[in-house]
Amino acid sequence: MTFWDDLKQLTGYSSATGTRAAAFWLGLVAVIHCLFVFMSNKRDRIFIQKVISDVLWGLQYLLFGILTSALIYLFAIGRDVVFYFRGKRAWADRRLWMWVFIVLMMLSPLADFISGGFSLYLLLPAAGSALTVVSFYGQNTLVTKILMVISCCMYLVFTVKIGNFMSFLGTSATLISSVVGLLHEWIALRQKKRGAPENTN
Repeated sequence: MTFWDDLKQLTGYSSATGTRAAAFWLGLVAVIHCLFVFMSNKRDRIFIQKVISDVLWGLQYLLFGILTSALIYLFAIGRDVVFYFRGKRAWADRRLWMWVFIVLMMLSPLADFISGGFSLYLLLPAAGSALTVVSFYGQNTLVTKILMVISCCMYLVFTVKIGNFMSFLGTSATLISSVVGLLHEWIALRQKKRGAPENTN
């Protein structure tokens, strides 16, 4: 189903069309939101934005009936909440959480395998999400954005394969947000180094 097919079906009234129309508009909201997810250099703000983003995309994929991606975003919400509290609560500092979420992400394609809709392409978002877990476990926002660029590239291939135009736009927006945020943080670090007093010892 192409983007233009989605637009044509927005004028229909069947239940299937209604579901796809809801997914279309939900995806549009998610795309706009994705532009701002990684603009901040504050780790807490990034996680808050990620929770909102993951809720929107999880619902969108659920409406499309792609269970692997819906599960990935469900697990991602849990990941975002746990990692948000890392450094604030002792229970969230355990390395075990990182491995739990990596395993959950990699097992998510089993949902489509059980339902008979498995494809090797489903391993791309699973692997990309596992990489995102590693990036979010660390507390260096610069490294987080670098790994997110790699993860987004995996997702882009997947969205092209399944023909989800809104998800393609959303992933592209997240990629742009990551790159812009990465450049912004890199420039800020350079300016900070230039402004630091020289060591005369």
